[in-house]
Amino acid sequence: MGDAARDRFARQVAIALRVAGGTDIEYDADEFCLRYTKPGGAGGWIANLHNLYHEWGSAKQAEQGAEIRRFADALATTPESLTAWEMVADRLRPVLNSPQLAEYEGIRLLVREFHLFVNEMVVIDHPKQMQYVHVDQPAEWGVSADEVFARARENIATRANWPRPDEKFERKAILRMPETGSDYWVSHLLVDGWLAAMGEKIGGRPVAFTPHRSSGLTIVDDDPDTVKALLEHTEKEYLESARYVSPLAYTIDDAGRVVPFAVPRGDPLWNAVHRSETLLASKEYDAQKAELDDDFDIDEDEPDGYVRGYFGGYQVGTRDDGSVFSVSTWGEGVWTLLPKTDFVAVINEAHDTSVVPFETVVDTIGLVPHPKLYPPRYRTPQWMSDQQLATLRAQAVEP
Repeated sequence: MGDAARDRFARQVAIALRVAGGTDIEYDADEFCLRYTKPGGAGGWIANLHNLYHEWGSAKQAEQGAEIRRFADALATTPESLTAWEMVADRLRPVLNSPQLAEYEGIRLLVREFHLFVNEMVVIDHPKQMQYVHVDQPAEWGVSADEVFARARENIATRANWPRPDEKFERKAILRMPETGSDYWVSHLLVDGWLAAMGEKIGGRPVAFTPHRSSGLTIVDDDPDTVKALLEHTEKEYLESARYVSPLAYTIDDAGRVVPFAVPRGDPLWNAVHRSETLLASKEYDAQKAELDDDFDIDEDEPDGYVRGYFGGYQVGTRDDGSVFSVSTWGEGVWTLLPKTDFVAVINEAHDTSVVPFETVVDTIGLVPHPKLYPPRYRTPQWMSDQQLATLRAQAVEP
């Protein structure tokens, strides 16, 4: 739920921006920003309102109105030099987002995978706004997509907030780094060695949480009780935010690279960690399925069966001990695009059901991911041979 004073302030900015020539203006209360199109049709722009509100939210009406108009005029201005690589290179910043934000108003944005179900994207940072980089812009600038990502990471590394050499925190400390709109705390996870350096300061393996883009970062050591409590808190924030990133915990591997926090099955934290993994996958697959069910353009050279294919759902079950598992369904006679789940419920025409580990189905049938879908989905044939069905039934399990 938004703050009434901030919402009124945002409406004033939106009105001024519309007067200045901006169109397609949308207010995001969770992020406290405006999404809009500049005069001339340049879309995908985002104006963060945090700093403006902090400086002018309580100012006298006349002064506030004048500053809002100046701000809106600046938002509506498109610098002619924006397409020149020399002018944008230093302004590039990497950001982490859901894969469902890979397209904005019909424009495909520049993305690559950070870790499963979380994408790395690039924005052009301005004092009062930012613009996502779309897939065609690197070519317009005369550089490759890899160069754009590399420069964005280099820029955030240069301005990163590194811990001071003499800075030391008590073990079990909870470090909260809230986002103000210009800190790019979440992007610090993309800086080589940064999270590892934070671990040196807290005296243990660092574990980071970033449920949504305006939450910033929370970092703790790997104390099991602390990690479990933060996973529960992160899940709540993740589910409540419209601009979610991930409910997972992230840590470092032996080389200092940022990776999802993982524990072996049987570890006291396994259920909590797997729950966060399942929650993330469920949210992304549900969003993907809703989009695919509405509009999915199959290439003409695809087998005709895939045109009639069914986009399988990602279902979550709960065991008696409170742990969760995921399952998808493949029914006889149905070409199916299966999400990657823990198990697959294989159902024949007689409605006999066998629940089989996902990897067993993939290996037995020889399933491969669809080359154009992300998150990944595995293409099934219409059905399997009797021998394959017998093999799967022999390896059926109780989830």
